[in-house]
Amino acid sequence: MKEADNRVVKYCLYALNAFLACLECCVKHVTEHSYIRIALCGDNFMTSCRWVFWNSFNNALNIGMVAGMGGVLVKIGEVTVAVISTVAGYYYIHNQKEIM
Repeated sequence: MKEADNRVVKYCLYALNAFLACLECCVKHVTEHSYIRIALCGDNFMTSCRWVFWNSFNNALNIGMVAGMGGVLVKIGEVTVAVISTVAGYYYIHNQKEIM
């Protein structure tokens, strides 16, 4: 019985740890964007936090899509640069005239 209790407590602590990590991420996001709002609009910190929180909450789907699309576009850019560099290097090497 004691082993089962320990397992339950262990999983409860894992869930609590995940919740606190998520909460920390949310607080960092709100704080960072609140400072940006303070710099742009001159609001005080609590007003900026409230605005950022409700704006993020109301636009969660849009924020998620932009973040996802940003990652996809970065990967497409990386592949494009690699392919263009490879093709340019290939043509440079094969079309180079002999020096001697």
